[in-house]
Amino acid sequence: MKSTKNILLVSISGLLILSSVWANAMYDSTTWSWQKLNADWVKKEARMLYKNKIQNVKEMKNNLLQENKQRREQIKQNLNNFKDQTDAIKDAFSELSEETTEELKVLRDLHQENLTLLKEEFKNTDLTLEERDELKEELEELNNEYAEKVEELVWENEKASNFLEERKELKEQNQELREEQKQSREQFREERKELVNKYKQNYVNKLATAIPRIKDDKLAQLWTKIDTLLEKIEAKTDLSQEKKDELLAQIISLKEIFEEELELRETEEEELNLDELFE
Repeated sequence: MKSTKNILLVSISGLLILSSVWANAMYDSTTWSWQKLNADWVKKEARMLYKNKIQNVKEMKNNLLQENKQRREQIKQNLNNFKDQTDAIKDAFSELSEETTEELKVLRDLHQENLTLLKEEFKNTDLTLEERDELKEELEELNNEYAEKVEELVWENEKASNFLEERKELKEQNQELREEQKQSREQFREERKELVNKYKQNYVNKLATAIPRIKDDKLAQLWTKIDTLLEKIEAKTDLSQEKKDELLAQIISLKEIFEEELELRETEEEELNLDELFE
């Protein structure tokens, strides 16, 4: 009888142990299943977030390209108002005294000399990007100083003064648009900034003497084609990200070089040409 009780106790103990082991096994199995399920979900969410991020970046860059084109078109329209103003300039300055006209001629000649010297510096093939930016700032200061001196000479003449004020307003509009273009370029570069600067430094010096010889319409066409090329490369799926970044950096650097050259030419068009007054 005692033996039977012991066997029964052992059996019950064994069953309890087996039940405990089974419960633990089931718990571990369930926990592992939930962990796997959770890991799969996290991976899926991560892929989805990455995909959405890439899509958002593409949309943002496409928007930047479109806004860029719109600003350039607006600048072009404003520039048309500066062209073919020979008769308007003659009319606006027709009532100036001989003395003021002669002072304007001396001022114009000095300004042209300074511009010629400064433009020659842009052809230097050993300049850094920072040095080129400094030259652009010097050019802007030189043009602004010239415009201010012209205004000082003619301020007493209402017709000439009003004419210059209208030109000044358009010029300021274009300066604001160009500043927006600059900010847009910075956004477009993003994580490729170092690569872009590397290629830009190389290309800008190689092209320093060639770019000034490219006609305005041809340069504008090249700029437009680069935009199209950027869109095509951004859409490519058969390139590694490293290769894509490298190609985009090269193309973006050329785009910036061409665009900055266009801007230099635009600022030149915006300056008052008084040659017709002295012929």
